[in-house]
Amino acid sequence: SKLFSPKEFWAESARRTATVVDMGPLHPNPKCAFLSRVTELCAKAALPMVEILAWRNPSIQVAILSSIHLIMWLTSIMYPPKQSKMFNCIVQDARLFTLCAMLCGSSVVVLSKFGMADSFIP
Repeated sequence: SKLFSPKEFWAESARRTATVVDMGPLHPNPKCAFLSRVTELCAKAALPMVEILAWRNPSIQVAILSSIHLIMWLTSIMYPPKQSKMFNCIVQDARLFTLCAMLCGSSVVVLSKFGMADSFIP
């Protein structure tokens, strides 16, 4: 019964295992350990699948990848993954940087649809 009740038992187990060993500034936030780890697992599983399955349609591929990164960034803002404020900022800023890189890639795809495939940078 514990296996099929993830909300009740898995979250408590994640909180308990997150607080077993003190990892200093890298110590996970026990209140958000389950949600941040499940979100990260889902994103890490979805990213390669989207890359492989949508390689023929770059606009859909970039839109889905950008939305996954947006969800990852918003999750790290709403549910901080680390206890240390400094490392929370590092994680959140790294995810924001990745989101901005994905949005730059999506702008390339959108600009190529309008016939601006050449780069403005020499």
